[in-house]
Amino acid sequence: MSTPPSSTGNVWFRFASPASFYPLAGTLIPWFGAAAAILAIAGLYIGFFVAPTDWQQGEAYRIIFIHVPAAWMAMFTYLVMAFWCAMSLAFNTRLSAMMAQALAPTGAMFAFVSLWTGAFWGRPTWGAYWVWDARLTSTLILLFLYLGFIALRASIDDPRRADRAAALLALVGAINVPIIYFSVRWWNTLHQGSSISMTAAPKMAHTMLTAMLLMTLAAWAYTIAAALYRVRSIILEREALAAWVGELGRPATRLRPWPEPRRDDRVARDGRLRVLRLELVRNAGDRTGRRTGLAAPSPAREPAARGRDARRALDGGGLAPRRSESMKPRHKRMLWIVAGLGALAVAATLVLNAFRSNLVFFYTPTQIADGEAPKGKPFRIGGLVVPESVKRVGDGTTVTFAVTDNAKTIQVAYTGILPDLFKEGRGVVAQGTLEHDGTFKAREVLAKHDENYMPPEAAEALRRAGHPVGAPAQFQQAPKQ
Repeated sequence: MSTPPSSTGNVWFRFASPASFYPLAGTLIPWFGAAAAILAIAGLYIGFFVAPTDWQQGEAYRIIFIHVPAAWMAMFTYLVMAFWCAMSLAFNTRLSAMMAQALAPTGAMFAFVSLWTGAFWGRPTWGAYWVWDARLTSTLILLFLYLGFIALRASIDDPRRADRAAALLALVGAINVPIIYFSVRWWNTLHQGSSISMTAAPKMAHTMLTAMLLMTLAAWAYTIAAALYRVRSIILEREALAAWVGELGRPATRLRPWPEPRRDDRVARDGRLRVLRLELVRNAGDRTGRRTGLAAPSPAREPAARGRDARRALDGGGLAPRRSESMKPRHKRMLWIVAGLGALAVAATLVLNAFRSNLVFFYTPTQIADGEAPKGKPFRIGGLVVPESVKRVGDGTTVTFAVTDNAKTIQVAYTGILPDLFKEGRGVVAQGTLEHDGTFKAREVLAKHDENYMPPEAAEALRRAGHPVGAPAQFQQAPKQ
């Protein structure tokens, strides 16, 4: 006696069909949209009005409540998109490819927001809008991967071929996500370490952590709602000639010759929201015959005739411009290919330039003393500013200070304006060259703060207790004997 399949398995297989998933997505969209709005309001209120001022960065740190959730969702969305691409390749399921296509624009938006907010956060804290840091550069590559995925799909007319090509790109690009996450552990970079870890207690005040988690949940709920809304449009566009789509436009009463557009009839096409006249598509052949007085097509030619009439109806119903009034598909495809190649060329140029600049990897004073720093070319030094070592010389724009990693010390000379967070006992990264007398002549000085976020009162209490505050983790080792 055979064992009947489980009800759970039947449910999953049933909702793997676009026809079954379409109404389910419509039911879930309002719930996730409302959850995103409520969580965002609560998170922004706590983050901007309740959370205390940070002891290092002051009020500027509050951008963390937008920057960090956006960066997390950019990485997580790409992994989910790659998962759906793998499902599409492994099981040849149409809905999986549609889900990946629906997630890409939202992931690209979060990647852009994380880079944009990070630039505005970096200027008052680090002293620069952008540096070729390992995490920043790998996040920029993530944005180009999203844009490349979208452009590649748009450049191929056949949806199935486009699904396979874009899926391969997404799976290859997934290797970039762990590089982003572990970059602050693998290399000495300007970007601070992780404030939240699965294996250690959070390095943030409780109120700050609550606001960040609420904003993360809001971003998660928004991603789900936006993806579900977009996948419904994709389903309508790609399944426009299916019988079940035609039933969506069938009114309960008698058929009207020109039904009013329904909310379910709106689909995304060519970057705009257009109206799909489902009733016109479903009865395109009959309507065309009645209006022109032509005889109905013969049974042998009926499928082809209906397809042509449906396409004409879609053009006339506002889904797409007529062929004679728009760019030819071949030219449009070539334009997308050229745009994609241009984007990849720009991405490759940026990556090569970043690696040539050593990605803001810095060397500690001990590494410099041991001869590990490059000879005869600029490099970066990172460490803590030695207390009482900052001195201004000459006209007051030239400053000298000592940098240490609690083992070795290097003298630094710099002419220019120091960043706001530059203070004795704090982290610093300077770029320049090593002089013959052992002095490091810097042409750029950037402040490096740690991953701890706390009120000034808590930082003062830690100082009184003898705990190091303000030193990045890689500089908190005990002095060598």
